[in-house]
Amino acid sequence: MPRVLPWPNARYRTAAEIIYAAVLPGRRNTAIGTALVETCLVYLRAAGVRMVEVKTLDATSGYEPYIDWEPGKPCAMYVRSLAP
Repeated sequence: MPRVLPWPNARYRTAAEIIYAAVLPGRRNTAIGTALVETCLVYLRAAGVRMVEVKTLDATSGYEPYIDWEPGKPCAMYVRSLAP
């Protein structure tokens, strides 16, 4: 496993957010996305992170870029504990 480096501008060193992940349309529903996220969680846990958050657009949003998240846009939030 590669060495996990601390991120110098992190607000909280024991919390993290996965801000972007994508799978090519032809590869969806093959567990690649799950493998990507699970691998991220292994690295984050090794770095001392104890809580991870992911925010994603709700299915009713029509999928717009995430750059300017406006109040009122539907979303789903997921939180996972990495504590031992």
